[in-house]
Amino acid sequence: MFSTIGVPDALTALALGQSDVFTFTQAESLGVTREASRRLERGGHWHKIAPGVWATRVNPSWLGLAWAGILQTRDGVLGGHAAGHLYKLCEEPPVIDVWTPGQLRRSGTRWRFRRGQRRGFNEPPRVRIEEAALEMCETETESGVVDVLAKAVGTRRTTARRLRAAALRISNLRNQPLVLDILADVAVGVESPLEHRYLVDVERAHRLPAATRQVSVGEGIRCDVGYLEFHLLVELDGRLWHEGLAAWADMERDNRHELLSFTTLRFGWHAVTDDPCAVASQVAEALQKGGWQFSPGRCPRCK
Repeated sequence: MFSTIGVPDALTALALGQSDVFTFTQAESLGVTREASRRLERGGHWHKIAPGVWATRVNPSWLGLAWAGILQTRDGVLGGHAAGHLYKLCEEPPVIDVWTPGQLRRSGTRWRFRRGQRRGFNEPPRVRIEEAALEMCETETESGVVDVLAKAVGTRRTTARRLRAAALRISNLRNQPLVLDILADVAVGVESPLEHRYLVDVERAHRLPAATRQVSVGEGIRCDVGYLEFHLLVELDGRLWHEGLAAWADMERDNRHELLSFTTLRFGWHAVTDDPCAVASQVAEALQKGGWQFSPGRCPRCK
């Protein structure tokens, strides 16, 4: 479309590479005059979305807005949840964090500009996954921190060790003690907030034996928690129940484990979070049937 209204092909290609967003400076450097820019804007071909930044569509995509934030700054780099979204750690955040070493723009409903020198990677430029995850953790709840760190490790782009090293390098990191504690749990296989609550409030709080996490028993079927010595498996379901094919898969997996002489206990979010002591009691009873010769400890919540 641009070629028919006198826009250089080079600018068309540049805009496409920046999710339909570009700056007046970029357009001018490629031969578009100020008068031509005004004519294109009046004709509805260009749409101003920020000072000095235009889009080729009325409503730019989230990625287009991310590019717009970067292009408003000198050497801008996406950070926080914006970078996290590009690493598939979260959904599109409504406010896009942009780091810049230069003069700060005024933040608003679309962008939050932060002063700081950050190295950018990929396109659009963003901080490393370790930096993105740790920035996200600064504003998350405990469950949110678990979710972010577990997802970061689950992408296989980083490890718990690399995240821990990055966290220790940031002296003023908010939630640093919590982040370091959770990273230790992620390192042993915790992959969700529910698994973390089980580890802390059920297993450790009641001095149950240490389990193996994300363990496979026969034919590569993975389960959340395994007390292999005592032939006990624990599945933790984030929903109250599963339906349809998921329910069939759960049943099939439990049946196969039973045929291998493994008992399976299954708990949901409310059981683990509302009454971890009752969960611990049931797990302990199953462990004792499997040969565990001890009794569970009592936590401050135990009646």
